[in-house]
Amino acid sequence: MLPWFKASAFLFPTPVPIPGMEQGIPMHPFALLVMAGALASVRAADWYARKNRLSPAVIGDLTVHMLFFGFVGASVFNTLFYYPDRILQVLENPRHAARLYSGISSYGGFLGGVIGSFVWRRRRQLPLLELGDATAFAAPFGWVFGRSGCAVAHDHPGSVTNFFLGIREWDGTPYTRHDLGLYEVIWSAAVMALLLVLVQRKRTPGFYVALVPTLYAPYRFLLDFLRIDAALPGGDARYAGLTPAQYAAVGTMIMALMVLRHSLTEPAPALPDYARIAA
Repeated sequence: MLPWFKASAFLFPTPVPIPGMEQGIPMHPFALLVMAGALASVRAADWYARKNRLSPAVIGDLTVHMLFFGFVGASVFNTLFYYPDRILQVLENPRHAARLYSGISSYGGFLGGVIGSFVWRRRRQLPLLELGDATAFAAPFGWVFGRSGCAVAHDHPGSVTNFFLGIREWDGTPYTRHDLGLYEVIWSAAVMALLLVLVQRKRTPGFYVALVPTLYAPYRFLLDFLRIDAALPGGDARYAGLTPAQYAAVGTMIMALMVLRHSLTEPAPALPDYARIAA
């Protein structure tokens, strides 16, 4: 079993004092790792684009749209799915608007990213499936950093366990618990290795758009059965016995299978010349 550890915020010294931050700029490991994940996903999408002779500029534009809407969606849907009571409080008293921010939700980020991709398609008038493969391929390369942030913050506690990857003396208690953030780091690393093998061959457009969520959805659905009850710190709300993420996982799986069927039965729309790198 693994020992308890937690990465704490620290102060980053600056060469010139900044008013209000004379001791340094506060740095939070979780936030730093999330930002590293965003950069890693951009870099991975760029690498995929060059390998498959897609325009890095076009893929970069799509990635930025998805990241922006993803971060917004992660915050908005976290409140909507997990803290709906706060919305009612703000409607009753707008002065409580600050309470609308309640953290970020992974599936909220995914949904926001999908919305961002459709906004991008409408603005750029480009087919999405083949270009979307670049961002789907890149997702685990960013996710491994984002979930590493969750793992070092231990903000996804699981049930009590004697599993060898359990965290001993969780948060000063005598209990050993699953760390669900750590388990998603392991998932990300495994999927990254698989994708690096699969990318060596040309794939049908839409292959990665279907594959990555198909691999994630059942894993996440089963993983959430290990989450602690909502009454405990770090627990998630349940609706008819399932977490919001589990319902989202079911929807994700259905949509991924629909994309897979479409990619196998329908010819991919041709991309304009500027969306490709000349041979």
